[in-house]
Amino acid sequence: MIGDSTIFNPQVSVLIRKIHKIVLPIAVLVGTWTLFMGGTKAEQIDIESTAVQIFGAIKATQPLEQKLSVSTSDALVVQDYLIALMRPTWGMDVGYCANMAYHSDTHLMPQTAILLENMFTGTRAIVSRAFGIDMHAAGELMFRVKSDDINVASTRQEMITAVSSVIPAVRMTDQLLGEDEADDDAASVATNLQVRMFVLGREYKLNDDEDWIQRLPQVSITLSDEGGRELTNSNSQAKRLHPIDSLLLVRDALFERGILLKPNDVVGIGIWTGEYPIATLGRLAADFEGLADDKPERIYMGFK
Repeated sequence: MIGDSTIFNPQVSVLIRKIHKIVLPIAVLVGTWTLFMGGTKAEQIDIESTAVQIFGAIKATQPLEQKLSVSTSDALVVQDYLIALMRPTWGMDVGYCANMAYHSDTHLMPQTAILLENMFTGTRAIVSRAFGIDMHAAGELMFRVKSDDINVASTRQEMITAVSSVIPAVRMTDQLLGEDEADDDAASVATNLQVRMFVLGREYKLNDDEDWIQRLPQVSITLSDEGGRELTNSNSQAKRLHPIDSLLLVRDALFERGILLKPNDVVGIGIWTGEYPIATLGRLAADFEGLADDKPERIYMGFK
């Protein structure tokens, strides 16, 4: 687990980012030229047709008919193409999320997805089951970016100073991929981590004192049905990282793909609970203990 002191030298971090700001556009340009000019026509068609195939399944709310054939190196290119297809309907980019919150091996970079404006709704929403593909729900914490300083922060203290609030959320994911692709990381990335929507609770303003640094890892999440029966909880993720450490790793993963965070971006750090299918549920409640002193923050949603 990442320590609470300096994770890497801040001066070196700033220098590296200055160098990357120069090198990255050149690398992207070279990569794009190689893909579209040096690559074969078959390679071009494969990336485009794969993104169109995924987009068609999302619009039709049907699982993919064919197993995806996408390499690790092409997965992000497919995802970017997919997001470009989605923007006219789903809106512009407003944030990001990741597939990790509990890896014990901090050398693993999380996989990331791009979040669009129309992927969000608020507590007490009524969600149509037909809106997604056998959707599953899971509890998560998200952070709202306050300052560009988040891109060069290197300690928990610096990171928490660069965010304005923490947001309890329920992530709803599609089941686009078949069971035999469940562990296919490239397919997951290509499908934008299969994210359909987020249901958000009340934002909690953060201050940069030690209290929130100590409080955040103590937060627990429990999902229950309309009868109060517990469905899943955050205790199942025993190797979960400190939330600020997870946020830093997500920041670094985004930077590696050429994305710098900006004020008001929303960043999800990965699900904290198991994923539960909503197919048989009438209502779902997600309780977040530890964000407030008096009572849990509860997110309600109904299904029809």
